[in-house]
Amino acid sequence: MLNFIEQKKTNIFNITDLNMTRFLMTLEESVEFVLNAFEKSTGGEIFVPKLPSFYIKDLALAISNKATFNVTGIRPGEKINEDMISKFEGRNTIDFPNYYIISNKTLTSKKNKFLDPDFSYNSKSNKNFLSVKDLKSILKKKFSNLIKIDK
Repeated sequence: MLNFIEQKKTNIFNITDLNMTRFLMTLEESVEFVLNAFEKSTGGEIFVPKLPSFYIKDLALAISNKATFNVTGIRPGEKINEDMISKFEGRNTIDFPNYYIISNKTLTSKKNKFLDPDFSYNSKSNKNFLSVKDLKSILKKKFSNLIKIDK
């Protein structure tokens, strides 16, 4: 994000791939999620928040209406999309309203059922996607002290 703030000066944004996606979580949401996970944890499980996704190009467009893109190509070790739960972990994943738990124990009950063995959770296939308008709103609320967002 800080690179994008700097790149706003020229309106030329370096982007790995125009189809690149990420999840979005604010610092406040992160802290709240960790505290809730500590409270609910029984030991050994992994809590995964249900988050909105966005296209990196949409973040640039939210920062600048005049954004143009310099597509740089993928670098070693970089991913086009974020994977939070792989298809190999689906069989050990339980769905809750605001998060998933990847468990190494049997937590099944009438309420808690493991997801389909082929389940995965990544930023590309996520059903909850933020629009440019949504991203502008978030940026204005959370980062107005760092950057002026175009209308």
